[in-house]
This record gives sequence, C-alpha cells and structure tokens, in this order.
Amino acid sequence: MTHTAHQKQISQSLWKRFFLSQQPPVSFLLCLLLFAIVATAYYPAIQNGFVNYDDNDYVTENKFVQNGLSSDGIAWAFRSTAASNWHPLTWISHMTDCQLFGLNPVGHHLTSVIFHATNTVLLFLLLRGMTASAWASFVVALLFGIHPLRVESVAWVAERKDVLSTFFWLLTISAYVKYTRTTKHQTPKAKVWYACTLTFLALGLLSKPMLVTTPFLLLLLDCWPLNRWLPKKTSALVLEKIPMLALAIATSVITYSVQQSAGAVSQTLPLMARIQNAIVSYCRYLGKTFWPDDLCVCYPHPDFWPLYAVILCALTLITVTAFVTTQLRQRPYLFVGWFWYLGTLVPVIGIVQVGQQAMADRYTYFPTIGILLIVVFGIREFAMKQSLKCYPALFTISTAIVLVFVILTHQQISHWKNSECLFRRGIDVTKNNSLAHGGLARALVDLGKIDQAIMHYREALRLRPYDTIALNGLGNLLAQKGLFDEALGHFQAALKLKPYDPTALNNVGISLARKGQIDEAIGYLEQATQLKPDYVEAHNNLGGVLGAKGRFDEAINHFELSLKFNPNNAEGHNNLGLALIQKRRLSEAILHFQEAVRLKPSYAKAQKNLSMALAIQQSAPATKN
Repeated sequence: MTHTAHQKQISQSLWKRFFLSQQPPVSFLLCLLLFAIVATAYYPAIQNGFVNYDDNDYVTENKFVQNGLSSDGIAWAFRSTAASNWHPLTWISHMTDCQLFGLNPVGHHLTSVIFHATNTVLLFLLLRGMTASAWASFVVALLFGIHPLRVESVAWVAERKDVLSTFFWLLTISAYVKYTRTTKHQTPKAKVWYACTLTFLALGLLSKPMLVTTPFLLLLLDCWPLNRWLPKKTSALVLEKIPMLALAIATSVITYSVQQSAGAVSQTLPLMARIQNAIVSYCRYLGKTFWPDDLCVCYPHPDFWPLYAVILCALTLITVTAFVTTQLRQRPYLFVGWFWYLGTLVPVIGIVQVGQQAMADRYTYFPTIGILLIVVFGIREFAMKQSLKCYPALFTISTAIVLVFVILTHQQISHWKNSECLFRRGIDVTKNNSLAHGGLARALVDLGKIDQAIMHYREALRLRPYDTIALNGLGNLLAQKGLFDEALGHFQAALKLKPYDPTALNNVGISLARKGQIDEAIGYLEQATQLKPDYVEAHNNLGGVLGAKGRFDEAINHFELSLKFNPNNAEGHNNLGLALIQKRRLSEAILHFQEAVRLKPSYAKAQKNLSMALAIQQSAPATKN
C-alpha cells in the first residue's frame, strides 16, 4: 500500500469514527460546546428590554410577581388565572427573577437563555442515551438550539413558560427512559423512576399545558428508539400511561375553562375555518423550519384560506403520513419523527382557537424536534451507505448551515430589542396585521408620539373593528387631545363588545364624569372596582368623582384602596391628601403630599398642594388666637 493510499485510509477511518461512533471520546466537552454555542447565539437577547406584548401582564405591571417570592405570592400563583392561563410554576419563575434582579430586564433574559442552553444539552443527552448515536444526537440538539424559530420562546420574557416546561419535559422523558430500562431488568428502582416521570410531567404541566400530548409521545418512543413494542406487551404499554393521561386531561380541562372564562377562546371563527388553518399551518411550520424567513411576533389569521392552498397542504400531509407509515418497520425514525411533529402541535394548531394568530413561532419549540430527527437520522442512514468521501462534504455543509442559523438568530433577536422594533417588524413582513398595528401604537404612546399612535390604532380597528384593546387605547388618546365625545364613543363600543370589561367600564365612567354626568359615572366606576378589586386607576377615578359629590369618606376609602394595591402611586397619594384636607386631617394630608413629591419630584400639583397644606398648618395657631 502506498503512503498516499495509507493516508487516505486513515482519513476515511477518522471521518467514519467522527460521524458513526456511538460514544465520542469526550461527551462532557460536547455538552460544554453545545451550551457555549447556544448561549453565544442568544447572548444579544440579554441586551433587550421588556416589550408591551404580555410582558406587562407577566412582569412589569404585575405586583404579585414584582414582590418576589413570598407565601402570598406562591398562593396567588396557584389560584391565578391572569393572562388567561393557569401555570403556577411559570409565575413562580418570574417571581424568582424579580427577587434576584428586580425589573432589570438583563436578569430576566439571562434566565431564559440559560434554560434554553440547558435544554439543548439535555436533548443531546436524552437522544444519545436512547439512540446510542452520539453525533447524530449532537447535530439534532445543535440545530434545535440555534434555530431562528426558537427566538420567540427565548427572547420574549413572557414566554418563559416554553423553556421552563420543556426543561421538565426533557427530564420527564429522561426519567421514563430510566424507568423502561429498570423495568426490563425488574429492578426495585423502576417504581422510583416511574414516580420521577410523573413528578416531572406534573411540574411541566404546571409550567405550560402544551405538554398534554406527552403520554402519546412516550408511546411513539416505545416504538423507536426504545423498541418496547411487542404483541403481548401492547396493553401494558398503554396501561402504564394512564396516570400520565389523567394528569394531561385534568390540565386540559382546567386550561380550557380558564381560557374560555377569560374570553381568550375565539367564538367567531367557524369550525371549517379553523380546520383549514390547521392544515395549512402544519405545512407553513414545515416551511419555516427549513427556510426560516420573515419570522415575526404574530401571523394574522386569514379566516378562510384559498381552497387550492388547503387541498395542496392536505395532500402533502396525507402523502408524507402514508409514506412514513409504510416505512415503520424499515425506518421507524421517520414514523416517530413525523408523528412527534404532528402530535405535539395538536394543542396549539388552532382547532380550538385561542388568540387571533394563525400560527406562532413559539409553538414550534419542541414539535420540530421530530422533523430534525427525520432529517439528521435520514442523512446519517444515507451516509452510512455511501463512500466515505461524502463525510467531509457533510461536515462542510453542516458547518455552513450552523453559521447561517446563528446569523439569522442574531438578526431575529434584534427585532425583539423593544416594542417598536418588534411590531414594526410584524408590519413589514405580514399584511393586515391588526395586532402589530395595535402593539406599535402602544409603543409610540410610550415614546410620546401620540399622532402616529392614533394612526396605527385606527388602522388596527380598520382591520379588526372588534378589538377592545385598540378601542380603549384610541379612546384614551382622543381624550388626551380633548376629543371627549369621540373618545366616549370608542369606550362605549368596547363596553358593548365586552360588557364586563373593567377597563372599558373605567373609561366610560371617567368620560361621563368629564361631561358632568357624575352619578352615572359613579355607577360605571363602581362596577369596574367590583369586577377588578385591585384596579388602581379605577379606585383613583372613583375616589375623585365621589369627592366631587362631597362624599369624602367614601373617596378616602377608595384612595386608600388604590394605595394598598400600589403604594408607589404618586397620584394616589396626592388625591388622598386632597380628600384628607376636606376632612380637616391636615397632618395626614401633608404626609401624603410629601410622599407624592418623594415618589415623583417633578409632580407640580403635589408640590403646590404640599406648599398650601404647610401654609395652612403654619397659619392655624395664629388663626386660633
């Protein structure tokens, strides 16, 4: 054998060992490499701020979360249905961040990045343990970790539930794999691992209910790669999933009840429209998995898709399903990967429509792992049958794909820098996106660009006239510009759509008060505070109109309630001080004026009232003499 031929043989042997070895030399280093690559890819997210899309509900305007970890906060987390969801562990996760970092967004983003990088490592360890194919598992995990579709789940603070629930989901499957292996050898540890499986699944469901398909996914894994499907054991495999199914059903019932009572479940889209969108969305998610272009925060629902698009997508899904089914014996990874993808998307595919989106990047967080399994293990099978000359080419192509994905991920993270960037991106890459126009309007309000905000609110309402958030938002801006009658019209329209909406009730009440209809205003504001007892603004407004009627004791009560729920509200302290003066409780009034000025040094009204109260106090002894 010539020297050149010998070198070639050595090179081919190295490539074969690199790609096909079951246990690479240094698995620990691979875990560190995975964590480092993913953390680096998502590092720019740490520099982003909060956005006005649910971050306010979850963190920036949530007093229970902002108070950090406490017994009262944890109790609230388990009973709360805020944000139209029941996910107590997610609330506790946000509380922990506030305990550690306050409202500094750096810490909140850092937590999500660490969870995502950890999930990537756990996925690698899980797949390697199940398939004994280390390098294929490494590639699947790496592509999962750096894919641009992951950005929404990681860079959006309010979507902590994705990375948190997947962390417990991966632990669930890992414990289940341990259970199956101890059961095979009938060791006493089997019950312990089964209990761990149920515990981790419960924790995952307490983080996000999307994990309800886990029992069915475990049945798929029993087929491949765990190879547990035997004719005589089929019923046993199903029976052992019953406790997990019970957890999933209980969570599904609670979630549906919460979302329906909160009005999050759409009652306007016909069933056929929802089925059509589900069929098309399955194919659109596939498209964005392979070509992650024009990603944005919300993809508008078209109501009905063109018939040709629905038929084409349905034929695609049927064809692929038929093909992978025929390959079940020869290539079980195709069957498992495909039904992993189809099955885990079921809770969010839109048959039960929650929200106004047709689809969302965050919903792909773990469903597309199934597609990555198909692609990577398919390429691995192909490579094993080919000449070893293909391995350098595969390595080069894989490296190029990783670099492209990292670049695209960095670009997508930049769109989450702030609310304005986020929603301008949505408007740029989609059409008729009412949610993006409404979100941009709110961002522009924060920037003081009122006229531009009004324009985008009007566009949001043109596209979606029944958007109560936009109706209330536009009404508030019109009121600021002195267009009280037009503002009242928008508030009343919002109230007609949602008769028990505290925000609309508050807005109608204060608008009527401005028109001098005080008694009618009091009725609306009282309803708002009854429906939402911790509604600070409504308590403040109700105290103001009660004071205008000379009912100062009642006014003081509502001002005190507003400060109970938000002690740092300078306006509340100022208003309470004015009411206390009317009851001749001068010393108490001065304390509240002083607190208002301390909280907001530029608060001119509070400064004026404090000076007046101090002057009265100084003149009181002379008057008495």
